[in-house]
Amino acid sequence: MRADATSVKLGVESLLSSLAFRCMSIVLVYAVLIMGLFSAVGYLADSRLNSAFPSIDDLEENRVALENDSFNELRNSIPPSAQMVIFDQNGNRLYASDDDVAKSIDANDLEIINGTEEDQVFYEVLQRFDARYGTVYEINLCGMSGIGSSKIVLSSCVCKLDGTIVEGDLFAGRESLSKRELSLINGEFSANKSIQKLEYVTVDNQPRTLVFISSNVSEATYDELISQNGMIWLSSIPVAIAFTAIAAVVLVRMIRRAAKPLDAAITACKEGGESPDGMHRVPAELVPTYDNFLELMEELKAAQNDKQRIVSDISHDLKTPLTSIINYVDLLKREDIQDPKIRGYIEVLDNKSKRLKQLTEDLVEASKVSSGNVVLDMKPIRFGELIRQTNGEFEEKFAARGLQMVCKMDEEPLVIMADGRRMWRVVENLYNNIAKYAMPNTRVYVEARRVGCRVVLEIKNISENPLNIKAEELTERFIRGDVSRSTEGSGLGLSIAKNLVGLQGGTFDIYLDGDLFKVVITFEAVDKER
Repeated sequence: MRADATSVKLGVESLLSSLAFRCMSIVLVYAVLIMGLFSAVGYLADSRLNSAFPSIDDLEENRVALENDSFNELRNSIPPSAQMVIFDQNGNRLYASDDDVAKSIDANDLEIINGTEEDQVFYEVLQRFDARYGTVYEINLCGMSGIGSSKIVLSSCVCKLDGTIVEGDLFAGRESLSKRELSLINGEFSANKSIQKLEYVTVDNQPRTLVFISSNVSEATYDELISQNGMIWLSSIPVAIAFTAIAAVVLVRMIRRAAKPLDAAITACKEGGESPDGMHRVPAELVPTYDNFLELMEELKAAQNDKQRIVSDISHDLKTPLTSIINYVDLLKREDIQDPKIRGYIEVLDNKSKRLKQLTEDLVEASKVSSGNVVLDMKPIRFGELIRQTNGEFEEKFAARGLQMVCKMDEEPLVIMADGRRMWRVVENLYNNIAKYAMPNTRVYVEARRVGCRVVLEIKNISENPLNIKAEELTERFIRGDVSRSTEGSGLGLSIAKNLVGLQGGTFDIYLDGDLFKVVITFEAVDKER
């Protein structure tokens, strides 16, 4: 029994955590609101029409009140403009909603007042042309057949417009009908009022006849009511649009919220952090995807660690013989070798071994930085002072290639939160890049300034070689602006610089315009040094 209860509980929890179930719930609520809105508008529009065009059908719908002689309830179910009179089977008046109407109608009028089709017997008045008498009224007493709902004529007569009966067995024994009788048969109580009767039986089997009188509405009034009802329906459209917008916003937020655990896991993977514990908030449909992604993250992390280990091992394996080569080259340089050809060979060995050492160190650093395996000592530093210091150290190197530095810096301290040693590495890489690739005898523009709440460093120079490459490709590892690879660069400097800036919370962007090379580094400004 306990196992069954646990299974039911797990099933309910799985259903409630289902994104499809939650979305369907929102759609269902939305559908109910829309149906409720249109039902309310329809009810309001129908109520206005019923109030303007009261009908005996309104009383028929209140059949309980009819059958229980609840006269006051019947009166309240029709608008004040309508009136009614109720008679029993003996012609006695049981109820009249208005004294004047009660005086105008008596039991003798009941026979000729037109009924409804529901009464099974009713009058039908037709106006037609007769060759003998001219325009005449044809009055038919109609009934409904027991099979289906077809209409049959029980009796009829023809009378002139003045009421003289010229033929037919309806109203046998009478020679004419008065003008009032013709009007009542035709459903007209007065010039602007119609009349109709309804025959029914109460719960205690007592026959009743209800006479209903309502006001006629002019065509202009009818058109105005229809127009107003149209406006009521139009006014519901903005509400329906608002419901739709709210439902859409709720659905979008629900889907975004459902995807948050997966987004958090992806962000953690990109930043090299631990996977967040968001399983309890993952919709049932996304659990397999979330599990697979976490497994992929673990595999990527293991692969990253393997790569770092391989790079470290290779670097270590290279460093020992490389150190020996550098030391022996240094010993050879100290020897008094007279042969200029051999001295040239030694110089080449010296340069290439040092370059290989730098490349090995850069490779290890690039691997650590790209994997986020770097310990940062974050604290406020004066970025402007670091730029000035770097300018001084590279002055001779730039001068050797005829590069003239134009430095523009804000007078106020430019303080950022960063690792001073890592930022020095960033700026050093950028300046080395300029020294290697900038066109000789050109200007190098360095500008550091504060823009709002950010500190911006902008460096521009003209490239010696055509920059037939996309800007984003320059920050990839082993990519160099010198396609011929005739310079001494490793192709790792910009990649290391970009990754170091990103790890410290800054942005690193490269822009190319022809041969113009521009780097923009941005950090949040720190107002006070701690």
